[in-house]
Amino acid sequence: MTQGLGYALPPRAFRDPAWFDAEQRLVFGGQWGFVAHAQALAEPGTFRAVQLGPYALLLVRDRRGVLRAFHNLCRHRGAPLKAGAGRCASLTCPYHRWSFGLDGALRGVPQAEAFPELDREALGLFPAAVGEWHGLLFAHPDPNPPQSLDAALAGTEAALAPFEPGALTLLHEERFTFAANWKLYVENHIDWLHLWYLHEDTLGAFDHPRGEITLAGPHWMSFETLRGDAAATGFGGVDEGLAVLPSLARADPKVRGIGAHYVFPNLLLFSGERFFMSGVLQPLGPQETALELQLYGVAGGDPEATLAAFYAITKDEDIPMIESLQGAMAHDRFVPGPLAQPWEDALGHFHQHLLAVLEGAAS
Repeated sequence: MTQGLGYALPPRAFRDPAWFDAEQRLVFGGQWGFVAHAQALAEPGTFRAVQLGPYALLLVRDRRGVLRAFHNLCRHRGAPLKAGAGRCASLTCPYHRWSFGLDGALRGVPQAEAFPELDREALGLFPAAVGEWHGLLFAHPDPNPPQSLDAALAGTEAALAPFEPGALTLLHEERFTFAANWKLYVENHIDWLHLWYLHEDTLGAFDHPRGEITLAGPHWMSFETLRGDAAATGFGGVDEGLAVLPSLARADPKVRGIGAHYVFPNLLLFSGERFFMSGVLQPLGPQETALELQLYGVAGGDPEATLAAFYAITKDEDIPMIESLQGAMAHDRFVPGPLAQPWEDALGHFHQHLLAVLEGAAS
């Protein structure tokens, strides 16, 4: 694990509209981004509209079962073809009724005689890239990204594949917003030091000094187990309404503890012996972010107690602290102090990678 990197982002990175716009274009619009669980697009004809930075994309499972991604722009005047998610036989623009097949080809043009030089073959939907990783779908606005999905996620498989999220069932989903920059949530998520203090009661049964922390390129993974003197299991024994994930019977024992993971740029993953949860950070502005949560497990499980324990950590402790840190970013005189090694090293690593993407893409 890289050590010794300091806090590299200036306060304006958390409140400046120009900085926010650059991140939208170069970070969220220039990287592979998590867009959906594969089960959401399992059947032919299913679609889902998603956003990657400034790019509106449309994911479609065509009639042959091939997963495709297109820019959600009609080739006539640019109107969005679909919103939300659902099933369809074709992609028809609500503005002038141009229609496209699920393969993206232009199929129908009303009043075709009004377009005497129409070249249908040249007016298919603009493609984007899409790929599946262990039941999770990622997309890229570029149809031929400079980096493959496998390369972009290199190093994460050994820790996360044992959960086999593609075989799990969606048990709960929700979306809520908070008044802070998305990067402050990432920093909090990968900050190991605050576990001793902010979560002294909610996570006090876990053996923080023996936690396993791994960096894989721009990504971060962590697992920790209960202290030897703690008799509780899972989230302190409250998650027994969920069945143990079948795939973990043959997995490394370490992954049965509590896991908190981060996939650059904005995918948070939470794992345990009985659940696998994704959290997607959607920046709404320099000082506002939405968090979209989806909890997966064995079908028939009751997630109520697990969610209550999770919310006690995130909504009651993390979010108020993150929002208070946003206030500090309004002061140009604020200068962060040193980062604790190794417990805060991941923050410096995150900053360096973010800056490299911004500077490299801009150049």
